[in-house]
Amino acid sequence: MVEPPLITCVPAAEAEAVGRGLDDCLSTLAPHWRRVVAGYTLVDIAHKVVGVGSVGLRAYVALLEGSSADDVVFLQLKEAPRSLLARHVNGDEPWHSHQGQRVVECQQALQTVSDPLLGWTTIDARQFYVRQLRNMKGTMPLHGINAAALTDYAGIVGHLLAKGHARISGASTIAGSGARAPWTGRCAASPAPVPTRGRPITRRWCARSRAARYSPRRSLRRQATAPSVPSRTRHRAAGN
Repeated sequence: MVEPPLITCVPAAEAEAVGRGLDDCLSTLAPHWRRVVAGYTLVDIAHKVVGVGSVGLRAYVALLEGSSADDVVFLQLKEAPRSLLARHVNGDEPWHSHQGQRVVECQQALQTVSDPLLGWTTIDARQFYVRQLRNMKGTMPLHGINAAALTDYAGIVGHLLAKGHARISGASTIAGSGARAPWTGRCAASPAPVPTRGRPITRRWCARSRAARYSPRRSLRRQATAPSVPSRTRHRAAGN
């Protein structure tokens, strides 16, 4: 059985539309990265099949060439529809006028260091976000890992998850919800220690909670105010 190709050519008219979308995307980058990417030439565009979560959505790959054939950049354009949960949380009116902008800003808020070429654009009334087509994820081999190393690994992953929540929620919100706990200021001011063998960080955290007689359930508040999001401006970056 022959599997269908994962990368296919696109018609000339569609490729032209994607090219115009990339021009518009440059205006969403930081000025210094805009100048860098503007020095590259669009060479080819293809349609690329991606993961299960993107079934039914458009995804393109663009090849850009710089000063030589060895100086290349691959960009991926992925269609970004509105989240299925958003209507139940925010109602019919989305917070972001552009869903590609939503994806980019959430990634930048959650991640300490994001892809510098993250941007967004619109192609034939479809909203996309743009990123580099390269694997920038870090992991560790989990086969053959022992119990002590797994405990440390779980603690580190939990610390990174908590850091992401802290970045997206805001320091003032976290400080306000933990105002009754005398140790909250010390924990917020200093990084959480990496768990040691046999002593996960959750045990120390729970011990501090009991000592302070602190109940997180009573002081958590839901923030009902939507953030102010600037609307997207469309213009060709070549004139910048």
